[in-house]
Formats: sequence, structure tokens, C-alpha cells
Amino acid sequence: MTEEKPSMEELERMFDEGVDVAQYADYSDRPGLRQRRVGVDMPLAMIDRLDARASAAGVARQALIKSWLAERLDLEDRLDALARLGVPRPTPCPAPKDGAADDHEPKDQAKS
Repeated sequence: MTEEKPSMEELERMFDEGVDVAQYADYSDRPGLRQRRVGVDMPLAMIDRLDARASAAGVARQALIKSWLAERLDLEDRLDALARLGVPRPTPCPAPKDGAADDHEPKDQAKS
């Protein structure tokens, strides 16, 4: 037996309560939003960090990844547009080493 989809009013209430309603979206009739499954291998530590971020945001891992990728692609598109106008791209900062983002103490101070 198939589960009934919630009404628009129910979806709005669920959304207002912080429920992830993306699972109820139907993009099948939107040609610009065709989907293709991709697989990405990543270290378990990265998956654990993604899961922690997704849990804190109250969304599924896949939703978080898609949201972050969309944000980054939008940023890259804006940077490309600025580059076409002659604005140089900013120099990227090196990524912190694993665990460095969690270390809030300055490196030169001894721990008590």
C-alpha cells in the first residue's frame, strides 16, 4: 500500500516545524531538473563530519551535500563573471589539516 503525500498545508506546517520536506518533492516533470546518480568515495572521517553537520542542521547528508555543492557552484559562477569583467580571482587559502578546525586554542600556548 502506498503512503499518501501530505497536502500543501501539511507540508507548510511540517516545514515551519523544521521537518525536512524535500523527500516529498517531485521533480519528474521539470526538464531542467533531471537527475543522475553519482558516487563519491570519501574518507570515513569526512563522512562522520558531514553526518554531524547534517544532524545539527536537521537535514539528511545528501541534502547537505547538494546544498553545499549548489552554493559553491553559484560562488564559482559569480567569480567567473567577475573575472570576465577583469576582477582577479581571490587566492584560495589552504584547507586546515584534519582536526585543526576543532582546535580553538592558539598553537603556541601550553595547555593547563
